[in-house]
Amino acid sequence: MAGAIRDTDVFRTYWTASEDLLPATCPPPSLLATDVGSGAFPPSSLPTAPANLFVMIHGAGQGALSYAVTASLLAGQHPNSVVMAMDLRNHGHSRAADPVHAPMSRAQLASDVAAVVCGLYPSLDPALKPAFHDEEVGPKDVVLVGHSLGGAVAAHMAAFEKPPMLQHLLGLVVLDVVEGTAIEALPGMRGIVSARPGVFPSMDAAVQWILETGQVNNASSARVSVPAQLVPVSPSSTRVRWVTDLMATEPFWQDWFAGLSSLFLRAPAAKLLILAGTDRLDRELTIGQMQGKFQMEVLQAVGHNLHEDAPSATAHLLSQFANRNARLVLPPKFNGTRAAPPPAAAATTAAAGASAVRPVSIPKLSAPRSHMSEGGGGDGGDM
Repeated sequence: MAGAIRDTDVFRTYWTASEDLLPATCPPPSLLATDVGSGAFPPSSLPTAPANLFVMIHGAGQGALSYAVTASLLAGQHPNSVVMAMDLRNHGHSRAADPVHAPMSRAQLASDVAAVVCGLYPSLDPALKPAFHDEEVGPKDVVLVGHSLGGAVAAHMAAFEKPPMLQHLLGLVVLDVVEGTAIEALPGMRGIVSARPGVFPSMDAAVQWILETGQVNNASSARVSVPAQLVPVSPSSTRVRWVTDLMATEPFWQDWFAGLSSLFLRAPAAKLLILAGTDRLDRELTIGQMQGKFQMEVLQAVGHNLHEDAPSATAHLLSQFANRNARLVLPPKFNGTRAAPPPAAAATTAAAGASAVRPVSIPKLSAPRSHMSEGGGGDGGDM
């Protein structure tokens, strides 16, 4: 399913890694940014063979930096891992110059994410896999994590992706989206989106509005994620507007969520659904849960953007999920007995040197192992 990135398309991608994989020049917690486009090479500092690659996909109207705090905490507690997130097309700093032939459909967004992942790790690209004979190249396991619209995109990837990425797919994690609830909410979404201010007098005013309306209840996360969703109305102005025109995406709202439950349940990997509060499952998910087809966790006292409101709890659940479902790899047999596994090689990476890699400052937070957050729930205008 991974399509080629068009020459005119550029996708801003952020990544971090566990301390054992990061070069000494990039002390944790660090979030690095690079632009992935046609013909681009992976940054030299990107670890080449992590045990786990967590691919985080954001919701509509948001951006990759909504995962900034969660990603740093996850990398801090999950060894031998890389955590990456990208701005979807027409979000954040990503640019797609051909919206007519590459619309905002779920399938197109899934193709974009797959193309960027394969751009960073070419061994996962079906067209290039034969060239990679070394099994130590590329991530061993991939975990797809998606919030709201991003959850639908992740489920689409898990259902339709082809080898070799499919062979490396360890798990699918969906954050706070259920098909039945999402479809029922669509008739009122136009009013919610229209009620958002289109322009703010300053970036600080936009962050304050997000916090006051309860769309994000964690100021540390909002101060990082919200500015990436806005641009100045003119080069010399302090006034800012949204990067993404959510009303322009209305023709795709039904497409984003239709059939989500079926896609989620049929994913050929371990599955985790994390919800904010006591959301109701639709009939298909209820049956699936009774049959033990997926793990479900509920976070209390959080809003729709639960990964921003409770980054510590979210990171802990993701790490636990990957550990619980880790593949058991046995050493080869010799004369009917198992040979002792060779000592683990020290993880090494090339020194950071790519000019396109830029550090992003993120706040340092403690990581209590709890499913509770201090924030209050709130209704957001994103999907």
